Amino acid sequence: MKTCHMDDLMSEALSFAKSLNKRREVIGEMKKRMCKYIVHTIDVEDPPMIESGVFSI
Repeated sequence: MKTCHMDDLMSEALSFAKSLNKRREVIGEMKKRMCKYIVHTIDVEDPPMIESGVFSI
């Protein structure tokens, strides 16, 4: 891990991100796997709670 001055932070972050260049299919699969629990909660667990009206925002 490297520390840098705030002025250099964006350029360092972008150069690091460029090193992680992956195909769209790979990124799509990563998102599916990382978000599957969130999607399950939205699809299965949230509707009964929302329909009951017993929640606070």
